[in-house]
Amino acid sequence: MRSVLATVMMSLVALGCSSDGSTVAAPVDDDPTSTSSTSTTTESAPTTTTESAAPTTTTSEAPATTTTEPAVMSDVIAEPGVRSVWSGTIDGDIAISVWLAQEDRFLFGELVYDAVGEPIPIIGDVRPASDLVVLHEFALDGSVTGTLAFNDTGDRSIPLTGSWNDLTLELTYDGVDEQPAVFDPTVRSGEYRYQFPPFGEGDDDAWGPAGYLGISALEDGVSAVVEIQNHRGAPGYNQAWIEPVELALDGNRFVFDSDDVDPDAFDGLDCAFEVVVFDGFAFVEYLDDRWDCAFGFGAAVSGVYVLTDSIVG
Repeated sequence: MRSVLATVMMSLVALGCSSDGSTVAAPVDDDPTSTSSTSTTTESAPTTTTESAAPTTTTSEAPATTTTEPAVMSDVIAEPGVRSVWSGTIDGDIAISVWLAQEDRFLFGELVYDAVGEPIPIIGDVRPASDLVVLHEFALDGSVTGTLAFNDTGDRSIPLTGSWNDLTLELTYDGVDEQPAVFDPTVRSGEYRYQFPPFGEGDDDAWGPAGYLGISALEDGVSAVVEIQNHRGAPGYNQAWIEPVELALDGNRFVFDSDDVDPDAFDGLDCAFEVVVFDGFAFVEYLDDRWDCAFGFGAAVSGVYVLTDSIVG
């Protein structure tokens, strides 16, 4: 995945534009990078995605020999180990192509604007207990250059419809790629980040939600020191901070549980989240609705983070 991220070129600044060439800011909710449906209250509501309409069924008398071809169905965006391939448009006339890989609910891949030709890493997930897919375009420094959201009906015979930022998105399934797609569970020490655009326009000094996840894997191979420093973004810049804490490493996963850390720091609180790390990116999600961590209003640790500075090569 680090090789995927390395392909992002300076042409990224030319992307994220509408058909008239104007830059479109990414929609951000209270927790725009959230991988959990439990922490999404809205201050500046993101564009509502349009669920793909189910095929219309009409009833009429037909000859007994008439048969109906079954819809092409899938329970996942991409089968394990392979890449699903899609083509489509943004705003009806910006042509794009996409490939996606999936493991469990996690997704990564690349998006190419046909007019530019450079692949952009996209990382996201299928939201728990729903069919909502959210993917973020990432630059090398962790900046989010666009957000794709759509509801997946599982029916590959009809296009997926949704949004890219506040523009319409349509994707048509083209099949699978011959190249394998592997989620590498390597845990790299380093800095993982995300940076969203500001909620509104007109304030050049404002900046949007930002996240920092620091991971220092210990030589024993069974634990790591983890810290998080997130900000809600303008105007409040409310904080969600976790001071450095040593957590047990279970494969490529860590679990933070307020019941197991300094009781003085989390007295009377109920805070638990999981960190899942793959080579080049990480996901943080609250566990069992345990989000009472005494963070600032609208601030959260959950989200998708990209490795921007690797300490260990």
